[in-house]
Amino acid sequence: DRATAVMILQSAALTSPQLVELASKLPEAGPVEFPGLVQAFARNRTAAVGEALATAIASAPAAGSIAPTELERILNRYPVESTSTARGRLRALRTESAERVERLESLATRVETDGNPQRGKELFDSGAGACITCHRVGEQGIALGPDLTTIGRIRQPRDLLESILFPNATLARDFEAYIVETTGGVTHMGLVRAESTHALTLALPGGVTSEIPRRTIKSLRAAPVSLMPAGLDGTIDDAQLLDLVAYLRSLQ
Repeated sequence: DRATAVMILQSAALTSPQLVELASKLPEAGPVEFPGLVQAFARNRTAAVGEALATAIASAPAAGSIAPTELERILNRYPVESTSTARGRLRALRTESAERVERLESLATRVETDGNPQRGKELFDSGAGACITCHRVGEQGIALGPDLTTIGRIRQPRDLLESILFPNATLARDFEAYIVETTGGVTHMGLVRAESTHALTLALPGGVTSEIPRRTIKSLRAAPVSLMPAGLDGTIDDAQLLDLVAYLRSLQ
């Protein structure tokens, strides 16, 4: 439902007052929804909207789920003086990568001793960390990203942690995302599920598909990042992350 709502809001021709209202909700959005919602602001240049967006980015926990360069691209559409509130947050986002490396090395040594697979399964099934919105274990979850049913056979704890903390470090084969820009100014990012002479079908997070008529496609290019957003690790604490990785490691 959230994925469908994001797609509708991203595609709608929202007025400036509506965008200001949407900006006020951005701090409540999770890492899966945030990147799509921000795209709704890519067709406006009003100072009041830019100020509302910048204020939201400065406080939104999920701001790290979208590349700082993409946030900056959208903010640069607005008058500079209206977006100054977000500039400090952008600088902070650029330094978070080094902190994630330290966290990765620290957690990798604790999975076997501190991680609890049963608690991790409960977290996965509950939707914590948003894994279930794009991955499947057996019959549980949505088959958008790689199937995790036997992921423990081929991935070590450090590999699993890296894929969560740095989803753009390694893009899984056959799961490369594409960016589609339409003549109406709407940008979609997803996996190509079907093609015909008339339309392109994209699979989006949450199990949603979008059929885009070819006559409306302005450009199609491979995405430089994974469809899995960064920052998902920020939705759970270290103990939960260790449990989740221990569960994934147990899937043989």
